[in-house]
Amino acid sequence: MTKGWHIAKENTALVDSKLLKARDPRTAFTQWHETAGHGVLQGDFLRKIAGKYPKLNMTEKSMNLIKNAFERQANTFAANVAAPRNYVW
Repeated sequence: MTKGWHIAKENTALVDSKLLKARDPRTAFTQWHETAGHGVLQGDFLRKIAGKYPKLNMTEKSMNLIKNAFERQANTFAANVAAPRNYVW
């Protein structure tokens, strides 16, 4: 279940309000993933692609490898900055 979205063309990150209201521990990770992972780290590239290919849908089967690489990169970034301090050695 998706809890966050990044809209490249608008440079906007969204987080499911249910996640925020529930004080879900995944909130910090999701916020870092969407805002810094996709918005900052990948932002320039994603905005260029969105402008060049406005109908590009990252969920299409042909985009799976690229989408997975972007998601892994955003996950890795978020995991490193949002990990609770007691989890980091």
